[in-house]
This record gives sequence, C-alpha cells and structure tokens, in this order.
Amino acid sequence: MSEIQSASRPLIYVNPKQAEFLEATEDRKTFMGGRGCGKSFVLGYHLYLCMRFLPRAKFLMLGLNFNNLMTKTFPAMEQAWGWLGLREYDTRTGLGHYVVGKRPPSGWLVPYSAPRNYERVVSFINGFAIEMMSQENPDSNRGGSYDGGVADESGFLKQDFLRKIGIVSIRGNVYRFSHHLHHSFCDFTSAPWKVSGQHIYEIERLMLEENEKVKAGKLLESKRTYRFIEAKTKDNLLVLGEDYLERQKRELSDWEYMIEIENHRSNKLPNGFYPSLNDSHYAEPVYEYAQNESGRIYTKSDNFRNRNQKLELSFDFNAGFTSAIVCQEQALDRHVEFRILESMFAKPIDTDMNLIDTLVDKFIENFKDQKAKIVDIYGDRNGNNKNPQSTRTFYDQVILRLEKSGWTCFKKVDGLDMDMDLRYYLVDSLLGETNALAPKVRFHFEKAKSLFLSMQNAPILLGFKKDKASERQAIPQELATHLSDCFDNIVCRKYSWILTGDSGHQIWIS
Repeated sequence: MSEIQSASRPLIYVNPKQAEFLEATEDRKTFMGGRGCGKSFVLGYHLYLCMRFLPRAKFLMLGLNFNNLMTKTFPAMEQAWGWLGLREYDTRTGLGHYVVGKRPPSGWLVPYSAPRNYERVVSFINGFAIEMMSQENPDSNRGGSYDGGVADESGFLKQDFLRKIGIVSIRGNVYRFSHHLHHSFCDFTSAPWKVSGQHIYEIERLMLEENEKVKAGKLLESKRTYRFIEAKTKDNLLVLGEDYLERQKRELSDWEYMIEIENHRSNKLPNGFYPSLNDSHYAEPVYEYAQNESGRIYTKSDNFRNRNQKLELSFDFNAGFTSAIVCQEQALDRHVEFRILESMFAKPIDTDMNLIDTLVDKFIENFKDQKAKIVDIYGDRNGNNKNPQSTRTFYDQVILRLEKSGWTCFKKVDGLDMDMDLRYYLVDSLLGETNALAPKVRFHFEKAKSLFLSMQNAPILLGFKKDKASERQAIPQELATHLSDCFDNIVCRKYSWILTGDSGHQIWIS
C-alpha cells in the first residue's frame, strides 16, 4: 500500500463538468458527454478514487462488448491512471500498481470476494479489482457480488442488462466500508441514437424530482441519490484546442456532429413510414477473442459479414447527395438474415470527384478484404438513365469502376418501381417478421447507423406514401429519406413475393 500512497500524483486539470461529477457524492450518477469531453478520463479518474478509498473492494465494469472495452475504453482509462501516477506491473523490475488479465503477483492483497477467473479482471496492489462484463453473453455474468460498478456507453446497453446483471449485483460488505463510493453505480455515455437508449434520461428525471423535494424541504441536500451531468464537447476546449470543433465539423457527418458533439436527443417518429422498425433490428456483431502473451484480450474477428459470399449494393442517385447501402443475405442455422453491412453517402462538399465515383471508391476501399468479389447491383431505377456528363448510364458508371477493381457485377434493376402503398405493406411485413419464410432484417450496430436513422425519421402521408419533404429541407441529408430509399429499392425487388405468399413468384407494379 505504501507504493500507492507514495505514487507521484501531479496536479491534474479537470474541466468544470468533470469536477462536478468527481465531487458529487450521490450513489447513482450518470455522465453524458459529447465526443472529446473527457468521458473516459473521468471514468478512469473515478475508478482511481474507488481504488484509493476502497482497498480490497471488487467493482464490475459493464460494456457492450469486450472489443469496445479493450480497444476504446481501457486505453483511455490507462492514460488517466498514468497521469495519476499509476503504472502497469513490470515482471522484470517487480514494480507497478496493477495487472490486467492475470492473477496478481504473490504478496499483493486480493478482494474480500476474490474473482474465480482473472482473464477479464484488472487487479491493483491494494486488493482493489475491476471485473469487466459484456452484454455479448449476459447470462454468464449472473450471480456475482460486487462493491460497486460502472457502465461504459450505457446509452447503447439494454436497460435490463444494466439493472439485472449490473445494479442488483452490487451488494455485500456493508460493514467493511463507510465511504460514499461503496455501493455506488456510475454510467458514462454519449447521447444515445437508439430509442432503447433513452433509458439513461431516467436518472435525469429522478434528479429533477429530488431537486423539487429539496426546494420544498421534503428532502435533505445530503440525502440526494441521483446526479445527472451533461457535458458538451465545448466544455473541454481548454484541453482539445479551439480548432477541435472545426475539425469535427469537417470529419463528421451532420447528424453525427449533432449527436456526438451537441448531444442532440434523437427520438423515433410516433407515426412513420416504418412502424415496425425497432431496436431489435440492430445486430451487435459477435467477436472472437484471444489473449496475447501479456494476458491482454484482443479481437481476432467478427462474424457479421461473410467474406466468402457475394455482396449486394443498392443506390439512390441525387445531384447533391448520392447514397448506397451494402447488404448480404446469409443462411443461418434456423433462419435467413438479410444483413445491412454498411450505409454510405457522398456530398459535393466532401469530394472533388463526382459523387458516384466517390461512393464506389469508398465501397472498394471498405471491402477490399472481401474474398468473393461478386456484387449484385440494385437501386434507383433512374440510374438506368444517361448521366448528363457522359454517354453512359449511372449504373454503367458504377459497374465500370467496380470491374476495374476486380469486382464481378450483376445489375438487378429492371422495370418500374413498386407502388408506394404496396411498398409500405411489403416493408412493414418484412420488418414486422410476419412471414415465416421471409428473412429477418438486421442492421450493423455501428456501420449502418445513418440508414437506421433515415428510416426512423421517415414520415408518412395519406395513402401510405413516404413523405420525402426532408430531401428539400435544410437538415443533414443523411437524416433525410435518401438512404431509406436505398433500403426500399433492394428489398422490394428481392422480396416482392411476400405480397403474394409465393416465394417463387415476383410481381412488378407499372
């Protein structure tokens, strides 16, 4: 313990929102912040304080998957620990304060309730330990007992996982600790863009209720339980630099900037063109993990895309915004899934080339490791028209550029589009999973976000027609209906048989 107590702890700057969080003594705290506001730093600092004041305690740390925890969250936490004077244990010198993914050295203290397996545990010299848990396999996490906990990116975790696996596991050792950090649970997140992520605002609501009780004299200030702190990127500009926001405006799409920088609170329309669309359509890729020689967990691969199977592209062509989605139909053990691997788009402001070439080049780069370089081309039927600047059609331009990069292409855009009301019924049946023979639609959790939001924000008009007014409004066009049209264009040609119940019969509407 002397090693910890004598560790060099230089003066560390924290911004006002970080300081408010670290000084707050409530048991249940949420820190919601935009990109660059210092969420991971304050998470690391918070766990440092827990380690200092709760020796031999065992905390849990919840995350979406170990890939995110080990590649995004943990490095930032380690950086904070380094600034606070902590170092990872070095077997050669016998010096250091913590070990990762292995049993702690002989002579170190261990938690009062020691872990059975140290593969996903961070152990400190004073017996404090952090056990990492993933939503990937929640049932394996049941039954533990912890002295406190944290959750990373809670706005993307299921509420049941937070409550039933996380919060209810915080119990025991009541008489061993008296510090306010004991039995605390804190979560850290950016603004959620999934509807199911709105549960994080429950802590804000409970805090506001407590505020009213304190004002009315019905609750002592010292008896508060909830604290919700919202930090924007601009709160940390002293660290980031004044030009950080301008760089983010250049590098992020408009909707990403709104959500990840400005903490825009996104909600699904109550009555939209895709009423059956919900968060169950999101697929969280299953990762395969391994341990390196130092005991650290690393990600070997994920299983969402089959690199040995053909891909499908669906386009929507517009002069000011050209978009596409990349899909793949996969036969699984018990059902078929139509997977949206990625959504992409191009704007004139982002490129010196024409938008079609820019978009195709993006696809070529992102899928250069695909072994089966075969792609079916779907999309806007207007792509069969001649490009005004060329003798070729839009699809000719797409296919020529793909073939030059070694792709074999098959165009699937013939005839007219399906009537809008029939399109509505077909897509709703597909997303509602009412036809047992139809595939289940699943969107990649990270790479198909813009498509999901485009569909989530698509209004409906009388006669079951999609309201496309957003394409003429001054909003981020990746939030408009363009990308949703890419989805309609492919599923209405691939799965039109859903309307007849005959999987061998295709119908086309003139």
